[in-house]
Amino acid sequence: MARGSAPLDGSVLPPSRIVSERQAGLPRRFMPESSTGREVVALGEGCPAPHYPGRSVFFLSFAMAGLVPPFSIFFMDILEFYDLQMAHLTPNAIMTLAIFAHLCEMFIGVRPSLRLFRWFFTVQPVSPPTVVGGCYFQLRGQVLNRYVPCVLCKKWDDWKSDRFYTPLADEARLRLPSQPPAQASSWRAAVDLGDGYDAVLDRLAGLRSQGLTGAMVFGDYLRRRIAPLQRRARGDWEYTGPEDYMRTHQGRKWDWDPEDFRMVVQRVLNLSSVEASLIPQGVLPLCCDPERAKILTIMQRDPVAPPLPRHSKSGRSEAEETATAEARRREADRREAADRLQEAEEAAQEAVRARQAEEAAREEARLRRAGESIREAEAAHAREAACQTPDPTPPEATMTSEATHDEAAGAPLGPDPSGDAWDEPASGDAPESGTSIGGPSCAAPTPRGLSPLPSAAPPSAEPLLQALAAANVTVLDGLSAQMEALQAERAELDAAWARVEEGRCSVEAMVEAGRMAHRRHASQLEARRRDLAEIAREVEEERETALIATAVLDEARDDLRLQYGSRVAELEEKLDAARGALDAAAARERRAAENEAASRQREEALEARATALEERARALDAGGLAQRLSEMTGALERLPEELEETIKSSSRDLARGAVELVLASYQARDPDFSPWAALEEFPPGTEDGARAQVRDAADHIVHSFEGTAPRLAFALNSDEEGGDDGAEDSDDEANDPGASE
Repeated sequence: MARGSAPLDGSVLPPSRIVSERQAGLPRRFMPESSTGREVVALGEGCPAPHYPGRSVFFLSFAMAGLVPPFSIFFMDILEFYDLQMAHLTPNAIMTLAIFAHLCEMFIGVRPSLRLFRWFFTVQPVSPPTVVGGCYFQLRGQVLNRYVPCVLCKKWDDWKSDRFYTPLADEARLRLPSQPPAQASSWRAAVDLGDGYDAVLDRLAGLRSQGLTGAMVFGDYLRRRIAPLQRRARGDWEYTGPEDYMRTHQGRKWDWDPEDFRMVVQRVLNLSSVEASLIPQGVLPLCCDPERAKILTIMQRDPVAPPLPRHSKSGRSEAEETATAEARRREADRREAADRLQEAEEAAQEAVRARQAEEAAREEARLRRAGESIREAEAAHAREAACQTPDPTPPEATMTSEATHDEAAGAPLGPDPSGDAWDEPASGDAPESGTSIGGPSCAAPTPRGLSPLPSAAPPSAEPLLQALAAANVTVLDGLSAQMEALQAERAELDAAWARVEEGRCSVEAMVEAGRMAHRRHASQLEARRRDLAEIAREVEEERETALIATAVLDEARDDLRLQYGSRVAELEEKLDAARGALDAAAARERRAAENEAASRQREEALEARATALEERARALDAGGLAQRLSEMTGALERLPEELEETIKSSSRDLARGAVELVLASYQARDPDFSPWAALEEFPPGTEDGARAQVRDAADHIVHSFEGTAPRLAFALNSDEEGGDDGAEDSDDEANDPGASE
């Protein structure tokens, strides 16, 4: 039972474009004429609403590709085996089936078989899954170079919209599906042809080498108006011409116009020119090939009975399904052969009956004429006897006359049962008649086919004898004509038998040559197989060697990976240590650079202040601090050198101590020196600017070490103001060096 044959909704099929009589003209040029006068093309609708089987949905692209009802057994077998419905197929799938069927019948000389088709093709689903047009056929990869090149149209534009209604058989597989085709193992199952198809494959290889293509096969059956997937009793090789009944439309008036033919080829194959659809010179279709009988004899000498496996849905094994399908195919072939034989026998019997009736009519007419002649002779004899005087007749004469009459009446009109005709006497060998009534005896010629009478016949019996002789001659002539016709027919049969015998001998010679070629090919294949086995053994040895080498390489790679890992860890540790050292060095370098920059700034500031102090010192020559400021300026000039040495030691405490010692030394030489003393503590007469510069220089020296001013234990009081107030002020000044600014 077919899957999913429920009615479709409008979302699966688009609205039909064949909705007017003008648009229905093209489908009518492909659909076959109905023998009952019923319309085969009914207009489509926006939403499909079929009424099976008389109003079934059909597609224009299918008819253009070569599928028209009633469908062939091969097409129905395809649907049955792959568990498909007609609408599951795409137009290219129909094209593939039609080209294959016509190629088998018109160019190879065999009926298309499911096994041969499965050996060449597999079923492929459409992605994404589609209900209508959900699968197509694709050549297997290993047989691409053994089938004729076949390039089909990549896309049929809006083919689902070109649909109409037509009467189809009441089959579930011909109805619209409601689900996409379900993939099965039979779609890609491998097929073993065996030796029965060697002649078919050899002829197909020859056709391919001569340049035959799928487009040429399509052009051939389109030009002849043959639908390869239509059911018919005769094969395509029996095509006789425009009036042949295997055409979808009989008569030359239906032959394609060149422009229409080009349009169909362009639409179906997407070819701009019809040149690609023309058969090359070296290839002859079997209907035109003078050696058709010989080719068919070779192709069908060992008739291949391909099994018809079905899609197993009952749980039976594949062997049982195959056997059942094969039995069904054989039964169908037997019925078809019986029907054809019965038709031939009926035609022969009808011809024999007509011939017998004609011969019987002629024989009856001859006998009628002979009877009329006999009756006329008897009547004439009676009249003559009545007119004459009766003479005494001896009993012997009467008996002789009666015997003669009986012998003449009972004489056979044809050859005797032994098959030999009576001897015909010579024209001068007429027997003499005996005594007759009414006068002397007269000589009369013996009729053809009658024996001489032993006694004289009366003169009144002469017309009767002549009539009998004429009838006998007529019958013998007819028999002679029949014998001549039979002999001529026998001669024709002998000649035909001689031709058949000659053809049989030639076919046997060809078959023997083919068998020898097959044996040579088999021996070559065996040698090739041995070579390949040797190569395979060498490859296997090399593979094992490569596996061993691969194992060794893997082990070495693992060792290297471990060594590399340990080395990486060691290098990472060293890198971390080096990075730490570099960071420390960079920090030290950065601090040294900062200290150097600060030292330069301080040196520049000290130089500027020294210059200012020199100027002020000259201005303070009148005051009591001039000499002391000069000494202080010299000391301050030497102070950067000492600070530079202190900075190089990188010890802040040491620098602070050095500063304290330096300041203490200056304070020891000058008890009145105190860099942290307030401005008012300087001796009178000292300018405020000089005192501020001295104090700033001291503060800058102290703060350049990022610390606080040292507290000198031996700090001395000022000359003018001493006591606690001065100490507190000095501490405040030291804690806030910028307070004087």
